[in-house]
Amino acid sequence: TWAGKTTFATFMARKNKGCCYYVLEDKVENIASRYAMKRAWITVDQYNEWTRTEKQELDYEQAYLSFRNRDLLLVDIWKKIEVEELINSIKELKAQWHTLFFIDNLGFIIGNWDSEAAQTADISSKLVSLCLEENICIVLLHHFKKKGRAFDQRDLSQMRGSWKLWDDAFTVVEYIREEDQTFLRVFKDRTRWNLKTYEIKYDRGEYLYIGAYKY
Repeated sequence: TWAGKTTFATFMARKNKGCCYYVLEDKVENIASRYAMKRAWITVDQYNEWTRTEKQELDYEQAYLSFRNRDLLLVDIWKKIEVEELINSIKELKAQWHTLFFIDNLGFIIGNWDSEAAQTADISSKLVSLCLEENICIVLLHHFKKKGRAFDQRDLSQMRGSWKLWDDAFTVVEYIREEDQTFLRVFKDRTRWNLKTYEIKYDRGEYLYIGAYKY
């Protein structure tokens, strides 16, 4: 929570033409505004109190329009959604030649069971089947149960929900931010089995690659 997962995920999504980004937990308006504020060097106080300079206003407007007008399709739902409804929506967009889908986040998808573990297992099974049937890729944002420091060696038992998420996933990546450092830790990669930690730098709504090393 507040680690910057949405910021990084929308950054990655914007780098892939024709990508769809499902916004369940927040509003598209809020995500676009936060991005534009960073690009225009506008603080929260300046934004709330309308004490921005003329240049900041211009930079904000340009960044906001750039975020909204890219090839990225932002699907503004901003509520919990039944997994069957989500699947039907994805199929409709697949028919329009979209093949990459970000879903933000798993906690806002409703499965068919009462417990969190059973629900996540149900959702995971249905999304995997959808990917195989439709030949698409889904990037699913999720949370750990416990908060850890940047270099804590967490394991996947700390993921919320069912272990089936780990079994089904092709790749599992942890996004870590602590103070002024940001890392991506690859827990699982079926394609290359290349488990590394990547250091990246956040810079006004964008990310820069710093380096990689084994963890």
